Amino acid sequence: MKRSEASEVKNTLNLYAAFLQFTLKCYPNKHEYVNEILGDASNYCSNYETSIDEDCQMYISKFLTTPLETMANIILTMDEYPRLIKYLKFKTKRVVAKQITKAIVRGNIDLTDEKMVSQVLTFIQPLLVRLPDYETVSDLVFKEEQIQVAKIVFCVNSE
Repeated sequence: MKRSEASEVKNTLNLYAAFLQFTLKCYPNKHEYVNEILGDASNYCSNYETSIDEDCQMYISKFLTTPLETMANIILTMDEYPRLIKYLKFKTKRVVAKQITKAIVRGNIDLTDEKMVSQVLTFIQPLLVRLPDYETVSDLVFKEEQIQVAKIVFCVNSE
């Protein structure tokens, strides 16, 4: 029964991911649509939290990284975005955090207010602190991650 439920969750998350991609292509300026999809996916995940396996985490990771390509600056202000991150295990959170830092730097996004900076720090927390489910990485990977984090400092712009 558990395997069947995990498969159903995976299929549903796949459907959410496809819908998100469709929405981003058809309505690139409607960030409220993206926020709603992320919220629905988060609510769904909360109902099936025990069935979220590695494959499901891959889809959740996809939800979190796909919008970064077109609306990284808006993601930082969305309410639903951080709710999905909590369903990821540390290793996947770390990958998403690295993608977030790269999107911010690549997009040359100005972090202009305290809320945005706080949100970024929350998103990239797996790169900053040892969380309870911390997994060690090679020195090379660690250095690469810390260089990305250091680049974020140059995006902070206060008046």
